[in-house]
Amino acid sequence: EIHLRDLSNNYDFISVRAGIQPFVSDFRGFIFNDTNLGVRIFGNYDNNRWQYNIAGFDMLEKDTYSDLNEFSRRAQQIYTANVFRQDLIWKGYTGELKFLADFDNNSRHYDKNGFITRPAPIGTVADHYLQAYYLGWTGDGHIGWLNIDHAFYQVLGEDGLNGIAGRRVDINAQMAALELSVDKDWTRHKLSIFYASGDSDPADSHATGFDTVFDRPFFIGGPFSFFSHQGFNLAGTAVNFKQRDSLVIDFRTSKSEGQANFVNPGALIFGYGFDADVLPKLKTFINVNYIRTVTTETTELVLFTNKASNDFAHRRRRISRSPLGLQRHLPRQHRARFRFPRSPTRPCRSVSLQRDRDAHAHLLMQRLLFLFILVFVSCDVIAQDSSGYGPATSIPITRSTIARTPLPPRNWIDQTQADADRKSVGCLQCHQGVEPMHKAEQNVVLGCTDCHGGNPTRGLTKERAHILPTNNEFWKTSAKPPNSNAWLNHESPEFIRFLNPGDLRVAQQSCGLCHGEIIRNVDHSMMNHGAMLWGAALYNNGAYPEKNYRFGQAYGADGAPLKLINYTPVTPEDTEVHGILPFIEPLPHFNLSNPGNILRIFEKGGRKQLSLGLPTSEEPNG
Repeated sequence: EIHLRDLSNNYDFISVRAGIQPFVSDFRGFIFNDTNLGVRIFGNYDNNRWQYNIAGFDMLEKDTYSDLNEFSRRAQQIYTANVFRQDLIWKGYTGELKFLADFDNNSRHYDKNGFITRPAPIGTVADHYLQAYYLGWTGDGHIGWLNIDHAFYQVLGEDGLNGIAGRRVDINAQMAALELSVDKDWTRHKLSIFYASGDSDPADSHATGFDTVFDRPFFIGGPFSFFSHQGFNLAGTAVNFKQRDSLVIDFRTSKSEGQANFVNPGALIFGYGFDADVLPKLKTFINVNYIRTVTTETTELVLFTNKASNDFAHRRRRISRSPLGLQRHLPRQHRARFRFPRSPTRPCRSVSLQRDRDAHAHLLMQRLLFLFILVFVSCDVIAQDSSGYGPATSIPITRSTIARTPLPPRNWIDQTQADADRKSVGCLQCHQGVEPMHKAEQNVVLGCTDCHGGNPTRGLTKERAHILPTNNEFWKTSAKPPNSNAWLNHESPEFIRFLNPGDLRVAQQSCGLCHGEIIRNVDHSMMNHGAMLWGAALYNNGAYPEKNYRFGQAYGADGAPLKLINYTPVTPEDTEVHGILPFIEPLPHFNLSNPGNILRIFEKGGRKQLSLGLPTSEEPNG
């Protein structure tokens, strides 16, 4: 990879990468999702609001069993370009425009089992070229409370000799997909539809069945779906009804070794999904899908029958998964699938669209009504009472009744070494050998209690010399407990200062005489409020629609959340161009509930390294 140049002060850049590399055509990998040999120019612009790719791939042959790349070249070239725009029309919505050209030249190929895969052994068998041009518009994100993921592709081109049609055909096919989902605390309800056009006249010169290049879509179940994950043979032929890890029904020999076929029956899938973050390490998916072909004429021609059905199957599935990001071993997946074929005793039956139109419409309305009832009934989740600001605790915040400590007298600076020693004599009986905490000029001499407080009298026990905590159950040893920053909100300022004089809740009293300006600056810095972390989490998870950070986590000496206000006036231009914020508000209330609410768990990372310009197809929308 070569970094070509920077485009702005906001780290916008342009780079080029060559070699075997991954590429995903869109947010769900509907058209192309593969790792292959190519060159890609990529980068971003306008403070990362634009991302773009221009790439070309000289495809390698694939292994029959594993789909891994081999060293031999295949006579196929892929050229593609796309551009992403963040916050397009709506905050939190990302749109993509896509172009992809597939040039699959004349070639003959046999798989590892000795079966021919190019050309497909169906109909007229002869070497032929294929040229397909895909134009697409896709989007992913959220519009307010509604999560959305959609895609539309139009493919044009020509097939030099389609085996099923027995002639040269012009390609004109479409694909559309839409998923709408709503988050309710730790659950998500999804409605999905997928459509790939079919060919109603397979013998003419127009190929209207949609097919892909090398898809691996994560949609309507993705790899967990039996229909999506498995490949099915077309009975009585040497081609597949559909390919593994694919949603389209295409009648081709192999997704990895065969050629695309645009004379096919198409596919129509309706789906309802329910996701639940049951535990931090356990996520459950429940899906109900209805699958059918769009046309039957291609199936009837290939199978020499007039009794082909549009209906394919109903399928339900339940999956429990342990996310990889929360443990060191591979994710555990427990699956239960139920498939209900239409007319099991009559796998092929005649379909008269005119005669069955009313019956199908009535049946479809019943199913849609059932899905909507499931959505609204399941959304009725009782929210628990709010715990207030900050992390969840089992005790209320105790407000300090002790007045703020006034600024120390100037004799802190002017005191003698003897004065400082008297403030350390008792401390050094136990803490002998500790290095001086304040190394400065000769005129600045400090003792232990100048910063920490406590009683420095010689001969006292630890309990009498130290400032003791209010909640002893949290401070059982000398080591700080987990979440100590949150537990300190329930302690007195004197204890916070004793434990850490540099804590910003008390630093003004312990260090402010000399370092007041530094404390004020740090008090409004990322060291205190962590707005970068909380702002990214709230925006990425749909809790707050603006990218300019507004919320942070800062506490006063009494444990109360603070609103941090900039000392100088800040204009919208300052915020937009320089990232200067006028204020930071405390984190909003979050209801105590199962993990996976609107502020989802911060995981340790995923299985894939993020790459600019390449969407992660497994990432939930919104």
